[in-house]
Amino acid sequence: MYNFPMPYPDELLYSTVARAGVRMGITSPKELLEEVFGDKMVVATPDLPGHLRAIARHYPKSAELSVETLAYRHTLFPLYAPFVQEERRQRCLSLLACNTRGKTHLSLGVAASRIKPPSVLRVCPGCVGEQIARYGEPYWRRDWQILGANSCSLHGKLVGTRSPRYGIHRHSFDALTPALFPHEGQKNCSKEDLRLGRRIRDLLDMRARPSPSYDQWSQFYSALASDQGCAAGRHMVHSLILEKILAAWSNQWLKDVGLPVANSPSCWLRALFQKHRKSISYLEHLIVLEAFLQAEWRIQNVVRQVARLPKTKPAAKLTAFQRPHITPDIQDKRQMWQFYLKRYGVKNGRRLGGGAAYASLYRHDRDWLLQINKRYRAGIRRRVSRVDWDCRDRELFEKLRDIQRAQPMGLDSPRHSKRWYLAQIGRMTSIVKHLDKLPLTSAFLAACSEDIEAYQIRRIRVAIHAVMESGLPLKRWRILRVAGLNEIRLKTSARNFLNEVD
Repeated sequence: MYNFPMPYPDELLYSTVARAGVRMGITSPKELLEEVFGDKMVVATPDLPGHLRAIARHYPKSAELSVETLAYRHTLFPLYAPFVQEERRQRCLSLLACNTRGKTHLSLGVAASRIKPPSVLRVCPGCVGEQIARYGEPYWRRDWQILGANSCSLHGKLVGTRSPRYGIHRHSFDALTPALFPHEGQKNCSKEDLRLGRRIRDLLDMRARPSPSYDQWSQFYSALASDQGCAAGRHMVHSLILEKILAAWSNQWLKDVGLPVANSPSCWLRALFQKHRKSISYLEHLIVLEAFLQAEWRIQNVVRQVARLPKTKPAAKLTAFQRPHITPDIQDKRQMWQFYLKRYGVKNGRRLGGGAAYASLYRHDRDWLLQINKRYRAGIRRRVSRVDWDCRDRELFEKLRDIQRAQPMGLDSPRHSKRWYLAQIGRMTSIVKHLDKLPLTSAFLAACSEDIEAYQIRRIRVAIHAVMESGLPLKRWRILRVAGLNEIRLKTSARNFLNEVD
């Protein structure tokens, strides 16, 4: 089995696989995946890659590279681990060991985050020069690909490359070369970028430890606001919290990183100081902690402090033998709520005067309240379609035909799959969900989408034409080389087509 080179400090596993392919002389992405992972369908993921167990097997036992070690030292997993429940952290580590199929991004909140990742992989040209001088070759570093960390503390702003974060060729691991990025002078980074970058690197260097619970984080931020004079008893004074954030960070910088603040109920800042019901982005945590703990502080110490807080046990559910005693006050609340319920229904009854009775019953007589509400539940109204599906079907059909005509059918043209056609239109999800209402579009996709066999046959035809134009003999090996194929990857139909040419 091929032994990978030992990873450089803090590099992405993405870079390790890419360099392994270069050193082994493998030019085909599929062959590289088969050699490294034993699976040709592995997707090149730059932040939270899966199949770590397969990667660990390539290293000698003396390296002591377990799945947990690889996840914490060579991926971006440490950014999310302290802010999710311990059960979820363990489950995500198990997912990273095998084929995640995107579940890790969903579990850690990356897919639904309000902070959008850059569209391309980024580098620091100054660091690349130092890598070449020290190691003889450059490699992707994981701290270049972090959302919100836009600069290098030594050289300046990070620079975008021509390598997309998630490109059309999803299975290709691209090695870093100086030709991928411009070599103009780097721009200076702002003070905010430097401060945040230092905190992110501290978080990235954290080693594996159990995660605090959501309730422990809630307790910590409640105490933090109280210590800083931003709370009145148990209530948070959000206007004072907002002032502290804007005193530490400029509003324009917060907008640039995707976290603008405002004194509104929907602001992300309020959710941080309320009861935590889901994981919150590391960027939100670091921005608030830097504003409140302006002295020298370390995220490792904060996580330890939070983990030492008491864990609140969930309230026990009432059993049949623990039903509340019906007091005169509860009886009055029942009569009041029935009056509003019969007259206005559940939703309007709460809004038009019955809210206090509803809240009291929900707290002290929940079973009766839920049972009585079922009797007056409003029926589901049938939605009237506001879309002219016939018109939309014709428009999409014409767009797909224009895309088909405009796209050259050369060797550089990608496979015209169903996914590719929908990506060109730009409304993939809305179309896929309603294909049953779009007969022309469905028929076009069924007839014109290329599967792998049709794609290989198309490449062989183009290669035959190119060889004939060059005046060279039509040899099987020459056709395969021009087409970018080999005997191992050929499908049955493509092999039969090539045999007919021979």
